[in-house]
Amino acid sequence: NVKLAQADAMDLPFKQNSFDCVINTFLVDRLSEPKKAITESIEALKPGGLFIFTNPLNHLSEKSWKELGTFEKVIDFIEQSGIKVIEAFDNLAYKQLLDARGNYRNWKTIVIYGIKIKS
Repeated sequence: NVKLAQADAMDLPFKQNSFDCVINTFLVDRLSEPKKAITESIEALKPGGLFIFTNPLNHLSEKSWKELGTFEKVIDFIEQSGIKVIEAFDNLAYKQLLDARGNYRNWKTIVIYGIKIKS
């Protein structure tokens, strides 16, 4: 009984406390307001729901870098937003394939796994 949904990360059309799990991967560094996207996804998550977040912290705007440019800043913001962090680590190697010939780009990513503790 799984339902998947896709929407604008900075303006989610879902009710608060709707989802059992939210997965946010390789997204917020490409957005103009990464904090808003994280907040929206946490608000859509039910209390007790699983929060999974990965990102290379390769922000495109200077404002984003100042707000969430370090592993510690991201963890602090996520915890302040109501997530109890269960596990978090930095420098996970991710190899992004670029074409059929096997060219790739390496990224060092962060991973955060937690549970929503408040609504």
